[in-house]
Amino acid sequence: SCRTGSRGLLVMAGRVVAHALEPGQRMVFDAHALAALARSYGIDWQGADPHDRTVVQRSANVVGGGAIESLVRAYLASRNVSQPFAVVFDRQSIRFALPTDAGTPTLKDMTWDPGQQRFSGALVAPAAGGGQIMLSVSGRVAQLVQVPVLNRSLDPGDVVGPGDIDLVPMRKDRIARDAITDPAKIVGQAAARLLVAQRPLRANDLARDLVVKRGQTVTLAFEDSDMSLTTEGR
Repeated sequence: SCRTGSRGLLVMAGRVVAHALEPGQRMVFDAHALAALARSYGIDWQGADPHDRTVVQRSANVVGGGAIESLVRAYLASRNVSQPFAVVFDRQSIRFALPTDAGTPTLKDMTWDPGQQRFSGALVAPAAGGGQIMLSVSGRVAQLVQVPVLNRSLDPGDVVGPGDIDLVPMRKDRIARDAITDPAKIVGQAAARLLVAQRPLRANDLARDLVVKRGQTVTLAFEDSDMSLTTEGR
């Protein structure tokens, strides 16, 4: 028989033929690989179907990025880091996969560099058999600012009203230099082009509201002491 053990071991005919995987790791053995393993260990084993495969996966308690960020935020709060901010980890998708019998992870040896706005340290969990399991944790803090954005799309010539604007938090390092951050500079302006909702506005996205729109019917008047003339035009 071929089976997987509790720690991700591959067992054939009662013998362990593959090393334990890391917590959360997954490996697939096809029929050819299983037959090769059996031969190398002198085990009389043959799959019933050439399309057979065995999936080996070690169980794990996974500490996700959100939980790790919460721990880091608590540490940064203890260092009086100014709010609001975003936590940006050096690892793009940070996670900590632990054996199911490991203890609760905590931060250890954390440092904070206010000049560089960077933090570093380790996430540590006690192992069941003694010792510790560690994951390096490092990254930086990105300050957030409130940026005015449109809450609906506007066609060219539409005038921005106070109810058309929402304030949303955005990372300061991701905002364009010419983005408008003062709502007072947006209200009363006209859209210079089609403007999409929920995007920061730039100066060239807006124009002064024209009193007379292109194609609009207007009344032209001329008066002096002897006559008064009116006519319509476009």
